[in-house]
Amino acid sequence: MRAERSLEALEITAVQALAVDADEARTRATGAAPPEHPPRFPDVSSVGERANATREVDPWRAALLAETHLTASRRRAWRALLAEVDRCPVVLRTDDTSLALDAVEAATLVEPNPARREAVQLASTAEAAALRDEARAVIDAVRTSLGALDPSLVTALGLADGGHGDIVDATEDLYRELDAWVCRGLLIDRARLTWADRLRTLQGPATLAAIPSATWASLGARAFERVGLDAALRGVVDDLRPAAPGARGVFARVTAPGERALVAGRASLSAWGAADVMGSLSVATLSVTARGPFAGVRRGCDRAVDGVAHALGRRLLGERRFLQREAGVDAAPRERVMLEAAHGEILRVRFDAARSRFAAHVLAKGPEAAARFHDELMRAWGAAPPPAWAPWTAAWMCEAGGFWGAPAAARTLGARVEPLVVDAMRARYDEDWFRNPKASQGLAEVFEAMRAVGVRAWCDARGGAVDAARTAARLAEVARDARRGA
Repeated sequence: MRAERSLEALEITAVQALAVDADEARTRATGAAPPEHPPRFPDVSSVGERANATREVDPWRAALLAETHLTASRRRAWRALLAEVDRCPVVLRTDDTSLALDAVEAATLVEPNPARREAVQLASTAEAAALRDEARAVIDAVRTSLGALDPSLVTALGLADGGHGDIVDATEDLYRELDAWVCRGLLIDRARLTWADRLRTLQGPATLAAIPSATWASLGARAFERVGLDAALRGVVDDLRPAAPGARGVFARVTAPGERALVAGRASLSAWGAADVMGSLSVATLSVTARGPFAGVRRGCDRAVDGVAHALGRRLLGERRFLQREAGVDAAPRERVMLEAAHGEILRVRFDAARSRFAAHVLAKGPEAAARFHDELMRAWGAAPPPAWAPWTAAWMCEAGGFWGAPAAARTLGARVEPLVVDAMRARYDEDWFRNPKASQGLAEVFEAMRAVGVRAWCDARGGAVDAARTAARLAEVARDARRGA
């Protein structure tokens, strides 16, 4: 009994540690002043060892302890990197507005002037190169941390490759078709695509025109109110700031498993940003529905569950009935919004697949990391930033528990499983399941099962393999439905 009580106490300390880390991230994301007397990050030096010891008999607590172990291990290096980012803003001219390095992608995305887009990218590349040592320190800390964990726990945290390269092949035809359509609309030469141009293709002008940024959070919440999860929404701490051109991103983080979750930050003023708000609200809301006798089981044994929730929320922007009945988007603009949503989703899953493979390569100390970085992104997006961005990108991807569960492999797996969730909800309810108040029970049961056994095991139990072709078919369905609806 004494050992069990000790494990319970350690679990409580782990949750406190994750909450402290989340509050610090929230302060940075919102630009708020830090508290005069910030809470002390607790001593969690034994959590990695205990995670390994309990993984077979108590996989839920083991995953929670492993997450805390990774967060604590990379904490000092990560804070040092962010401090350097704040000290080294990106400036084009002395009289120009400065940008933080982690806001450059959002600023490039909304910049209509091609020359300025390229100038921002050039200036930010120099800053990324200057932060190489700090970024590598984060990567080294994550490597050391993961080296102390059992491989099954590395997978549970969403930091294993998972073999996601096939998603790029499966979506190739639709990607080319929709990408050509988007590039024509934005007057971008797809044959000479630069990295700055590629970011610009995420803007989504039709989505911005049809769905004002001020409505994104209420629209995302409305979906869960409709299915009867409005009680869970009361456990979501909404600290979203207005969308902005130079945004640092939106994140969701579980601060008290089964009770409270945080959504904070400033979204990019783009269709990509709208999808991030919708997805983050989905993660937070569904994490509050979790049930169980202790925090570990409520958090679950697999961080890819967050990826499934994020994909489920953001893909509502590709649902014709949702756009018509909830967002009030008329037929003609609805076609363009849905096509932009399908295009954005294709780019997202291809991007995350490429980055998950790159992250796995870096964490395994694979050779020629910069070349691997370039090759993976060129294959996925047809463009890549200079090699100087490789350490920064790897450090940002491995940030534990970051932007709704930053590891790209967890996001990719979640995006691949989302079609199975939609199939299950449609079979149990109807095509309009996201308006059916009875759907809350079914949706909560799906996520409860995933937290209990893991995402892949849930798929296996339903007889549905995690198939890249299924994801491609789901996105092709959005494109067909858009044209049919118009």
